[in-house]
Amino acid sequence: MATQIEVVLTTLRTVMDHNTRLENELTRTNQLLNILSTEYASTKEMLHSFTKDYALTKQNVAALTTEQVSTKNELAVLTTEQAATKQKLAALSTEYGSTKDELAALSTEHGSTKDELAALTREHASTKDELCPTIMSHYAEDIQTELVLKGVPIVYSYDGDIRTYGTGTLSAVLNIAVGDDVWIRIMNNPTNDGNVRVHGNGWSWLKKTLLVS
Repeated sequence: MATQIEVVLTTLRTVMDHNTRLENELTRTNQLLNILSTEYASTKEMLHSFTKDYALTKQNVAALTTEQVSTKNELAVLTTEQAATKQKLAALSTEYGSTKDELAALSTEHGSTKDELAALTREHASTKDELCPTIMSHYAEDIQTELVLKGVPIVYSYDGDIRTYGTGTLSAVLNIAVGDDVWIRIMNNPTNDGNVRVHGNGWSWLKKTLLVS
């Protein structure tokens, strides 16, 4: 009888040990499920964040594409403006070359009648120019200088010195039509007592700037 009781007790202990192990396994399983549930929630949040980032990236790509098209259009406009500027520079270069040729044959005249050799420029197109002639008198001589457009004096200067040379500079912005003559005139009047000579050798010169063509 005692032996049977021991067998029963041993069996009960075995069953209890087994139940304990099952409970421990169940506890660990629940813990793992909790961890998996937490990781699932975190993964779900990450996926939601990735979805938002993807949508934002898609919008940014669309905006960049629009900006790229706009930049391409702006580059096309700049290219057109560059071509126009290049043409204007070519025209200015031509004008500068023409002005150099005219200045190479520069002469002045005095009196009330224009000498054809005294014309500084004869325009072949209507322009607006700034003309700035600088004239030096000879030693101890005073002279009256005029900038003349189509025979009409525009601006004057009177310069000279009894002890040295005198220099006068004129400046005027002129609207010059096709065929208009512009020249420098050295006037002989009672005050300057016949002094009509201009000092050359690079001391007398003309600056002509094309403002509007």
